[in-house]
Parts: sequence; C-alpha cells; structure tokens
Amino acid sequence: MFKVLSRFLLLSLVLILSFLDLKAQVVTVSPSFPTESSAIVITFDAKEGNGGMSGFAGVVYAHTGVITNNSTSNTDWKYTKGSWGTANAPVLTSIGNDKYTLSISDIRAYYGVPSGESIEKIAILFRNEAGNISGRNADGSDIFIQLYSGGLYATIASPSQNKIYSIGESITINGGSSMSSTLALRINGTEVASNVGTSISHTYTATTPGDYQVILAADAAGTLAYDTVNYVINPSLVIEALPTGAKLGINRTTSTSLTLALFAPYKKYVYVIGDFNNWTVSTDYFMKRASDGATWWIEIPNLQANERYAFQYLVDGEIIIADPYSELVLDPNNDQYIAAETYPNPHPYPQGKTSGIASLVEMTKTPYTWEVSDFIAPEENKLIVYEMLVRDFVAKHNYKTLLDTLDYLVNLGINAIELMPINEFEGNESWGYNPSYHMALDKYYGTPASLKAFVDACHKRGIAVIV
Repeated sequence: MFKVLSRFLLLSLVLILSFLDLKAQVVTVSPSFPTESSAIVITFDAKEGNGGMSGFAGVVYAHTGVITNNSTSNTDWKYTKGSWGTANAPVLTSIGNDKYTLSISDIRAYYGVPSGESIEKIAILFRNEAGNISGRNADGSDIFIQLYSGGLYATIASPSQNKIYSIGESITINGGSSMSSTLALRINGTEVASNVGTSISHTYTATTPGDYQVILAADAAGTLAYDTVNYVINPSLVIEALPTGAKLGINRTTSTSLTLALFAPYKKYVYVIGDFNNWTVSTDYFMKRASDGATWWIEIPNLQANERYAFQYLVDGEIIIADPYSELVLDPNNDQYIAAETYPNPHPYPQGKTSGIASLVEMTKTPYTWEVSDFIAPEENKLIVYEMLVRDFVAKHNYKTLLDTLDYLVNLGINAIELMPINEFEGNESWGYNPSYHMALDKYYGTPASLKAFVDACHKRGIAVIV
C-alpha cells in the first residue's frame, strides 16, 4: 500500500491548451517545390499560427537555419543566421495586411551549407528585435519548409490533414505537381477532377457525414507521384448519459477497452485521436455529450491488453489537448533528454502525426508488491523533515539513485522527506512549481515503479514521504 503525507489538496486541474494549425498556413513559399539550390520567397502571415506578431508595427526579423542529413532531430538546427535577441538577423519586407516576405536567391549559398551535406528542411521563426515576441506554429513549435531533390512530386495544399467540416460547408481541394503531369483527384476512390498541367482544384458542398480520403495522383510520362489527405464531415451530435461508474479522465473498463471522459463546457464537438486510429480524425471516434452539456465521453473497444496507447482530444477542430487526469504524458520537446537509465523503454512520440503533449495509458498495470504495507507516519508535531529537490540532490536526478542516500539521511536524524513537486511540469529543469498535469509523474525523475520502490525503502527506515 502506497502511503504518503499529502501537502496539497487538489482543488482544480490546470488544462494546458495547444492549438492546431488547421485553418491556414503560417508560411507559404514560391516555388511550391523548392530545392536546396533554388531561389525561394517565404511569405509569413502574422495573423496565423500563434498570432504572436499580429498587428506588430516594428521590424520583423527571421530566426532561421536548416535541418540537414547531419541533424540529429528537428531541434538540431544547422547554420543558423544571426543571434536571438539582437538585430543581427535577416529582416523581412512588409507587404501589408500583416504579411511579410523573405527572399533567398540560393538556399545553399545563403545558409553557407558545404557541398556534400544535404539540406532537408528550412527551419524558421519570426520575432521582434528583443525576441520576446515571436511568430510560430499555433502550438508554439518551430516552422519547417520541406525541400525537394528534383523530379516529380505531388502535394495537396488544401484541405489540411484532419480538417473537419460541417454539413453545408463548402469544401475546396487544391493540389499541384512539381512538373506538368496528368493530374487526378479521387475522393474515397471516386475520381472527381482531372487536369493536365501543374495544378488541380475541386469544390463541392458537404452533404453526407463520414470519413473521407483524398488522393492526388500525378503521372508524368509514366513517372508517378501521390499525396493523400484525410478529412471528416461531422455526424450529428449524440446526447447520452455518462456510463455508470465512469469518472472524468481515463477509465479502464476492461483489459481491452477504455471509457474516456473530458470536461469541456461551451464546445461544439470533440474527437479522440491516438495510436488506436493512427492519429487520424474519424467519425468512429466522435465523442458523445452528456446531458450536463459539458462532459464529453467515448467508449473505445478492441484494444490490446498489454499495450500502451498515446492519445489526445481534438476540440472544435482547433484545440488539441491531453487528458488533464493523465497519469503519464509524452512531451515531444523534453522526453528526448531523459536518460534511458532513468526511464527505460519510453513509448515513442508520434512524430509527424500530431503536436503538443499527449496522454499515455497502460492497459495493464503491473502491480507493485509493497514490502512495507502497514507503515504508520510520525505524528505531525514530531516530524523532522528534509526537503529534497530530486534534480539537485543526486547527479543522476532519479529515484533509483536516491536509494543509495537513505542511510545518510537516516544518520542525519530525519524521519520525513518532503519531495519538491514531482508531478508533470513544463521542461525538465525545474523546481516543479510550474505544474502542467497534476496527476502525472514527471518522467525526468523516473518511472512510477521506481518512485514506489523509493517510498517503500523510506518506509523500511521509518521515513515518511511527503509530496
């Protein structure tokens, strides 16, 4: 039995919201298929993305570099231009209506990338001189512009992946190819438009709810290229009571099924996306609404008993969030810096399929066998407390290494350890007073099992643990 002294009474949950860029692009480029040695004009729309520079009247700078074959990840920018927080950076040209352009005559020469190193993407952000105002993707992430190696490519410019429409809305599909081709658009296998050239378009009115897949095919003298986008037309909202016994958050109803419940008042609709549907919006994962008008829920069957599943909620087609009651979360920006010794076998983040924090649920939890199941904490007026920041107390900043220090702490005469916040906080390096998910353990200190082993070892020595 896991007994600790609780210092805080959780009165409310903090919901951290991220916004998907589903409606318009932060940047557009000309040409549509730039190569690493071509000229390019990048147009930045300050009203889109996070909108951080919308209405800004000063000089707009670009903070930009490239992702090459030598980059270890999308955060490993190479050949960055200028310095953050200074005027030593490329200056954009205003073209009015909150739009700006940056013109580059030769991408490789501009960034100074040596021959033999291939350029995969341009990485770019926009900022004021001080760097305290910036234009980014809607979820705060970096902006990337894909570069091409020549040859035939096809792309669907709109709609964006996982776009959601309502009955009666106009749906416009725009696509193109990198060279003149025979182009064809198919919706759920039926051809709806064709053209010879480098562009194609089709517009129709949404009439039937369901899941739709658009395939653009380009044929240039027998050379083929394709692009695919999925979108949905919303079904009718179902109002139905939350199943008996279900609570807000993640409910494991059986070893192979979940009931998810989210409190989201004043919202029109909610979908669930995750590993179980390949992060694709589908009407099969359209949540029902309870009669209170604020609680959304769904039952997800046919899961694997011993699997872990990451998921998020997509609210009103614009807001993407993890479950605020999550016990574990995936952080695409910080998990990569957690040592395997501290948190072995982490669940992979679905790179390229979503963005922001995702919930992680283990369908079958391995029970911990407590060696001390009857621990009695010291009386409050007899506590001798050692306050501990795991990050700084041991170099490896994990519960496993803390086990080696307990005899030292006993010799100090303490009978309680007060851990500074260990629930999920923003970043890895923190005192923990910036919590983001109150019910989730921050993985930077270790696994749930290693925390239990630490508490168990403390209890063996008569030490209470305060969190």
